[in-house]
Amino acid sequence: LLLILLWRKPRLLVPAMGVLLISTFILNIVMSVQNSVSDFFLTPYRAWEFLGGSLLAWWHYDKGHEEEVPPYRDVLSWCGLVLLAVGMAFIHTGDPYPGWRALLPVAGTLLLMEGGRSAWVNRKILSNPAVVWIGLISYPLYLFHWPALSFVHIVKGEDPKVGYIFAALGVALLLTILTYYFIEKKIRHNKSRWTVPVMVVAFLITGLLGYVIRQKGIYPRLSGSLLQKYSQASQEHNFFNGFSASKFSNHIWLHEAGGNGSKTLYLGDSHAQQCMPRILELLQSQRCNNRGAVFLTIGLVVPISGVVGPLEEAQEEMTRGMGELGSQSNVDRIVVSANWKYFFGIGGDKYTIDGIPLGTENGTRKAIEVLMNQLGKFVQSGKKTYLILSIPTAQAFDPKNIIERGFDGSFEINRHDPSLRELLAEKTSSSLTHGAVMDLFSQAAVRRGVEVIDPALQLTTNGICPSVDDQNRPIYCDPHHLRSSYVRDHASYLDKTILP
Repeated sequence: LLLILLWRKPRLLVPAMGVLLISTFILNIVMSVQNSVSDFFLTPYRAWEFLGGSLLAWWHYDKGHEEEVPPYRDVLSWCGLVLLAVGMAFIHTGDPYPGWRALLPVAGTLLLMEGGRSAWVNRKILSNPAVVWIGLISYPLYLFHWPALSFVHIVKGEDPKVGYIFAALGVALLLTILTYYFIEKKIRHNKSRWTVPVMVVAFLITGLLGYVIRQKGIYPRLSGSLLQKYSQASQEHNFFNGFSASKFSNHIWLHEAGGNGSKTLYLGDSHAQQCMPRILELLQSQRCNNRGAVFLTIGLVVPISGVVGPLEEAQEEMTRGMGELGSQSNVDRIVVSANWKYFFGIGGDKYTIDGIPLGTENGTRKAIEVLMNQLGKFVQSGKKTYLILSIPTAQAFDPKNIIERGFDGSFEINRHDPSLRELLAEKTSSSLTHGAVMDLFSQAAVRRGVEVIDPALQLTTNGICPSVDDQNRPIYCDPHHLRSSYVRDHASYLDKTILP
C-alpha cells in the first residue's frame, strides 16, 4: 500500500524501497533465529527479496532494457550462476532459512537479470525452450511438490523409499502440467467478467475450509485406536512432570522430588532427564525412606569438564554445577548419564576438549579420562557413583517409522528391529565403533570404582533391540529417547540409584 501511494512520487519511492529492503532484511535475520517458521512463510520477513527486484526494475525504468547491452554482462551472469550454485550446494537441512543465506539465491538472480538477454548464460542456457517451459510451469510445480512430498512422508513415515519420492514428484509434475494448460492459461486469458469474482469466492472458501479444519470442525480420518496409540507415543516425552523446578544458572534448571533425607544427584543431558519418571515413581512409592532426587540436566550439553560445545555457557555452568552440587554433604549418590553415542559419534565434530574433537579417537580417550577423574573424586569422597551407558538408539525405534500407512487410509505395523551387535558395530566419526567407546567407558569406570549401568541388558531380547513391547506398544518416543511411561513402568535398571 505504501508503494502504491508513493508510485507517482519517484523522489520518495526509491528511498522508501531502500528503507523497506534494509528493515525487512534485518527482521528476516532476527526471525531466522527466533522463529524460523514465521521467517520462512510470512511476507514481511521476505519482502526484501521482492524489493531487490523492484529496485532493479526501477534502475531500468524508461531505459528500454531490451535494447540495452550492459557492460560486463557475461561476468554478471556467470557470477549470478555461481551464487545460485553455491546456495544449492551449501544450504543444508537444519540451517536457518531465509536468514542471511537467502542472499546467495537473491543476489544470484539479480545478477543474472542484470546480465540481460545478450549474456551468454542467459542466451544459451536460460533461453533454451526446455528451461523456459520449466519457468512457465514453475509456480504450480512449486505449489504441488510440497503437499505431494508431505503426503508421502505422512503415509510412509519419516524415511520413505526413494521410489515413493520420485513417484510423488511425478504426480506433482502431472498435476502441474494439467493446472498450467487447463486452468492457469485459460483463466489468465479469460475475458469473462465472472473470472475475478469466482476466483475471490474460491479463495475465501479455501480459507474458510482451512479455518474449520484448524478449529477441529473436520477431523482427520484415523484407522483405529492402534494408529492413535503410535501417534501419541511420539509425543510422550514429558519427563519433568511431578518435579519442582528452580533456576540453577542462566541456562540450567534444577528439578527436585522426594524427601529431605540423603539425595541422589543426576547429571547429564536429555538421557538423564528420561530417567525422571522411574525415579519419581519410586520416590512416591514410599520405598525410598525419605530420600530425595536432584536433576541437573540440559539437552545437548555433555557432563564433562573442559568440553567446548555449541552451548558454551551452559557447558561451563554444567561443569560448575557438578562440582558444587556433587560436594554437598547431603548428596551421597551421583549418577551420570548422556547420549554418549551422539557426543562421540555423529555430533563428535561439534564438541572439543583441549581443541580435539570428541569424535576422534584421541578426543574420545581424553574426554573419558577427564570424566573418570571427576567421578573418581566423588568415589574417594565416599559417594556411590554410577555411570549409565547409552541406551540403544536408531531410526527404526521412532514410532513414526514403525507405522506404515497405505494410500487408501489403511495401515500396518512394519518393524525393522536392529540387533544389539549391529548397533554396537556402528562407527563413530573416528575409527572406533560405538561398542568400542562403551568398552572404554566401562573399563575406565571400573578402574575408578564407578559402577556401570548398561540399559541395553534390559532393552535387548535374544540379541535384538525391540521397538515395541509385548503388548505392541512403542518403547521409544523418538529414535533417541524412551517413552516416559515405559521408563516409569519398566526401567528397573535405575532402581539401585535411589532405593535404600
